Amino acid sequence: RRKAAAPSAQILFDGGDICLRPVYVHCYDTMGTRRRSFRMSSGSSSAKQLDAPRPGLDDMTLLRDPKAAGIRANLKERLQKGCIYSYIGDVLVAMNPFAWLEIYGSEAAKRYFHVSRLDAPPHVYAVAEAAFRAMSDEEESQCVIISGESGAGKTEASKQIQSYLALCSGAAGKGSAEVDRVKKVFLESNPLLEAFGNAKTLRNNNSSRFGKYFELLFDKFGTPRGGVVTNYLLEKSRTVKPGKGERNFHIFYQLCKGNKKTTTKGVLPPLVELQDASAYDALATCLTVDNVDDAEGFKETSQAMKDVGVGEETQALALKIVAACLALGSLKFKPQQVGDAEGNSLKDTSPLTSATATLKLPEALVRKALEARRLETTAPGGKTERYEVPLNPTQASLARDALIKSLYSKLFDALVDAVNVALDPPAIGEDDDDLLSISVLDIYGFEIFEKNGFEQLAINFVNEKLQQIFIALTLKAEQEEYVSETIQWTEVSYFNNKIVCDLVEATKPKPGILPVLDDVCKQMHSRPGNQIDAKFLDTVASCHSTHRHFRKSKGGFTVVHYAGDVDYVADGFAESNRDDLRADLLEVLLASTDGAFLALYHDERRLLQEQQEQQHSGSGPGKKGAAAPKTAGRKIREQCQALVSALMICEPHYVRCIKSNEDKKALTCDDARVEHQCKYLGLPENVRVRRAGFAYRTEYHRFLERFKTLSPKTYPAEWTGTDKDGAREIVKAAAKLGKDSKTGQGEGDPRGGEGALLASLADASDTQFGRTKLFVKKPEVYFALEKARERKLASYASVISRAWRKAKDAEEAVAAAKDVARRYRSMGKRRRASSVDRPYVGDYLRDDDDDDERTRGARR
Repeated sequence: RRKAAAPSAQILFDGGDICLRPVYVHCYDTMGTRRRSFRMSSGSSSAKQLDAPRPGLDDMTLLRDPKAAGIRANLKERLQKGCIYSYIGDVLVAMNPFAWLEIYGSEAAKRYFHVSRLDAPPHVYAVAEAAFRAMSDEEESQCVIISGESGAGKTEASKQIQSYLALCSGAAGKGSAEVDRVKKVFLESNPLLEAFGNAKTLRNNNSSRFGKYFELLFDKFGTPRGGVVTNYLLEKSRTVKPGKGERNFHIFYQLCKGNKKTTTKGVLPPLVELQDASAYDALATCLTVDNVDDAEGFKETSQAMKDVGVGEETQALALKIVAACLALGSLKFKPQQVGDAEGNSLKDTSPLTSATATLKLPEALVRKALEARRLETTAPGGKTERYEVPLNPTQASLARDALIKSLYSKLFDALVDAVNVALDPPAIGEDDDDLLSISVLDIYGFEIFEKNGFEQLAINFVNEKLQQIFIALTLKAEQEEYVSETIQWTEVSYFNNKIVCDLVEATKPKPGILPVLDDVCKQMHSRPGNQIDAKFLDTVASCHSTHRHFRKSKGGFTVVHYAGDVDYVADGFAESNRDDLRADLLEVLLASTDGAFLALYHDERRLLQEQQEQQHSGSGPGKKGAAAPKTAGRKIREQCQALVSALMICEPHYVRCIKSNEDKKALTCDDARVEHQCKYLGLPENVRVRRAGFAYRTEYHRFLERFKTLSPKTYPAEWTGTDKDGAREIVKAAAKLGKDSKTGQGEGDPRGGEGALLASLADASDTQFGRTKLFVKKPEVYFALEKARERKLASYASVISRAWRKAKDAEEAVAAAKDVARRYRSMGKRRRASSVDRPYVGDYLRDDDDDDERTRGARR
C-alpha cells in the first residue's frame, strides 16, 4: 500500500496500480489520537453517523473560552450536526437532541469494545466501557453518576449504559442460561419501573419521578451475577394531584386503556369497572401524550412483569392497588353538622365500595376513619383517653389522599423488592463480598417551579450533595494524577457548597431546615398542618436570619442553591414531612383479609403489635417504648448519607446531561437555557479545575503517534527508543521550529505568534514530563502543535500528490504509446531509423520488452 496524507486524515489506497478509490481512512480527534480506522464502504447507519465529521472540540478542556458561553457555543455547534456527546476530561457531557440518532445498538456498541476513550468518538458507551474495563482489570467497584434536570436525558443514558454492559459482558457468559436470565431481568426492569415510577411533566414526556441506584454485580471474570435496585424519593403527591398540564404515573392511564383490550378476569373484582381516564380527577389534567399508546404500554408492562419474574399474586396485587387508588381518588365529601362541629359525608358511596372490595377492606371501618379521627391524650395519672374528632370535607380529603399515597408507595416498594429478588445472586460458591459492581445512579435533577414545596427541597438537597461529591472527587482525581505522575501544580479555589448542605441537614451548631421541621412536627404533633407550617417558618427564619444562603419571604423562604435561588412555600411542609398514616387509618388497612396486601405493611403491623404489647404490659408515658415513625425529612437525610457513602467507595464516572430546549425541538439549542444549565452543573468550574494545572495531557505513545512528523528523528524513520524519549525529541524539535519561525517572520505575520507558543514548549513550567504522560499547560500551545503538524502533513500530501500526478501522466503516456505502436504494427509500418537516436527528454517511454539496466535507470 502507498500512503497519502492530508491535514485531517491518513488515507491508505489499494495496492498495485494507483487508483482514486480510498480503502481505509484513519481519523484523528483534537486530542491528537486516532479516533477510528474505518473502511470506505457502505456500512450500518450507526457507523456512518459515528464516523461523520465532528465540529467543535471533543474535549472542552481545550476551549479558548472556558466560560459558560464558550461551552454552550461548542455544544451548540456540535448539536446542530448531530454530535450530542462531548468531554471535559473524563466527564461526559450529553445534550438531549429530542430526536433519535442512529448511534446506538449492537453494531455501534462493538465499536467501543476494548477501545480507549480517546480512540473512539465521545459516547455514553465509552463511559460504560471505561467502567467495565476498570472493574475487570483493577477488580474495583465502579459507579456512573448521571445528573441533569428533568428532560435532559438521564433515563435514556442510564438505559444505554445498562444495554452496553449486557452486551460487553456477553462473552464471559456464553452458554449460561443463568447469565442470560440476569441480563434479561435488569434490562426488562426498566420498562416495569418506568410504568410505575415515570410520568409526563411539562418538561419531559417520560420523567423519572423517583431516584434509582442500580448496582449490577459481576464476578471477577466480568460475568453478570445479579444486581440490587435502591429507590429514592418517589413523588407520591403525584398520585393525588399532578401539576397542571402534567400526568399521573403511566400505569394509571395504561390500566384504563389496557383493561378494555386485555382480560383481567379473576384479577379485579366484578364491582370494579374502570372508566376512561377523563372520569378521574387525578388523571384528567392531561389525558394523552404524542406518540404514546397507553393500551400498548399496558401490554408491555404486563410482559415486563413476567420477564422480570414478578409472581402472579404480586402482578394481580399491583393492578388491584392501582384500581383502588383511582376509586379512592373519586371520593367526594360534603359538609355535615356533627354536634357542635363540622363533619362530612360522602356524596357517592360507590367508589368506596369498589375500593374496599378490591383490597378486601371493611367498608364501614374505612368510612368511619374518613368521617372522624381518633385523638389520644394522657390524663393525670397516666391514663390514656381517646376522643373522636369529626373531620370537615377538607380534612377528609387529606385523609383520603394519605391513604392513596401510602398504598401506591407500598406498591412501588414491593415491585422494587420483586426486582431485587429476581436479581439476587444465586449460590455459586462465592461470597457476596467477592462480587464486584458497576452502579448507575439515575436521580431527578435540580428543580425550580412556580411553586416549590417539600418535595423540591428534598430533590434539590440531594442534588446539592451530589454536586459536593462531584467537585470533591474531581479535585481528588486531579490531585492523585499529578501526584502519581510527579507533576507540580497549584491548587485551585472553588465554591464548596457544604455550607448549603449544612443549611438543610446540619444539627449543630444550629439545626438545619429539615431538623427544625422534624422538631416542630414532634412538638405540635396533634395540631393541624397549617399551624405547624406557620410555626416551622417562624422558627427556621429566626435560626438562619443571618445566613447568607437563606432569607425569609412571604409565606415561605428562599435558599441560594448552587444552581440558583429557589423560593419555597411553607404550606404543606408538615403534612409531607409526617409521611405516615394516622394510627386509625393504619388499623383500617391492617383489617384487610388479603394476605398479599397485608404483606406490604409487614413492618407497620409489627410496630403496632409492639405498641399494643406495651400497653397491655402497663408501659406508661415516659417509659421506653417503640420507636417513633421516621419523618420524611429524616428518611431523606439517612438515604442521602447512605448513597454518598456508597458512591465514595466506588471509582466514579460522570455523565452530565443537558436539556437543549424547552419545546422539545429536534437538534435545536436554546442559548439561554443551555448556558444556565452549564453554570449550575458546574461545567465551567469543572473545566477550570481540569485546567488548573495542565489543560492538555496524553500518554507518551499517543503523543508520539500523533506528532512524530514534527521531528526528523521520529519520522519518516521508525523511532526505536522509548515513547518518553520520542516525546522529548518531538517537543525539542517543535520548540526549535517555533524559535526559527518567530525570528524568521515579519512583523504582523500570524505565524510569529504561533512560533512564540511553540517556543514556550522549552519552558519547563509550561511543559512537564510525567511518569507515563506529557503535560502541556496552555491549550493555545496544543493548537500551535496541531497547526505545525497540519503544515507538515500538507507538505507530505503535496509530495504524494505530485508523485501521483506524475505516475498518472506516465500511465496515460504508456497507454498512448502502446496504442500508437499497435496501430503502426497493424498497418505494417516501422519507425524511421533517424527517429531512434534522439535527445533524451523526461522519462524515456518504450513499447518493447527491453529491460536492460540503462533503460530501467532512464525510466526511474
